[in-house]
Parts: sequence; structure tokens; C-alpha cells
Amino acid sequence: MKRNGMAIIKSPLLRTQADIDTEYEKMVFLKIQREETIIGSIRAYEANDICHVGKLMVSPKYQNKGIGTALLLHVETYFPTVEAYELFTGHRSGKNLHLYKKLGYAVSENRQVSPSLTMVFLRKENRV
Repeated sequence: MKRNGMAIIKSPLLRTQADIDTEYEKMVFLKIQREETIIGSIRAYEANDICHVGKLMVSPKYQNKGIGTALLLHVETYFPTVEAYELFTGHRSGKNLHLYKKLGYAVSENRQVSPSLTMVFLRKENRV
């Protein structure tokens, strides 16, 4: 959803089944499982020669074991011809910001969405 040319982040609690169905048609979903349990996942899609990465999640029990890194790097290999990769996170997400910067993402924009929340947008140029 966009308003005044800016993407609006839709709360997970406000998403409809149609929203979810559209995501499955448009995006690539990757997961890592341990036995029958999903311990990490990520989703991404390409638009206008940019890979938009979202919802990188790793179960707290499995964090700091390279799972987030593996998922993000796999997304990059899944979209090998894009110009760049872009993602965003909250300004208080120190571990996320550390991971993204470690993997070559640089802050491209900070956008205050409320008095207590600033979204940090990051971009990584594709060197291929």
C-alpha cells in the first residue's frame, strides 16, 4: 500500500487473507527447519531491478548461529541480476542493524514514523 508515493507498513494484525495470498503470489519465501520446526525464514521480491527483502526472522533459541546470515545470503543468490538489495528495520533493532551492516548493507534513509520509532532503510549494491 502506498500513500503520497511512500510505502505504508501494514500492521500484521490488520492484514487480510487476500493480503497474505497476494504475498505468496509475488514473493519468494525461504525457511530453515530443524526437524519439523521452522527456526528461520525470510521473504523477498523483485521490482524495478531491486530485490526488496523483508521479514527476516530467526527463533530466539537459534540466533547468533549464522541462520540469519545464511537466509539473507541465499536471497541474494536467488536474485543474482538485480541492481541492489533493500530492506528496513526499526532503529532500536541493534542486532539486525549489526547483521545487515556486516553483510555490506549501508543506511540509505532514516524515516521517523512516530515519536518513538524511526525506520532505518538499508541498501546493498549488487556487485555482480
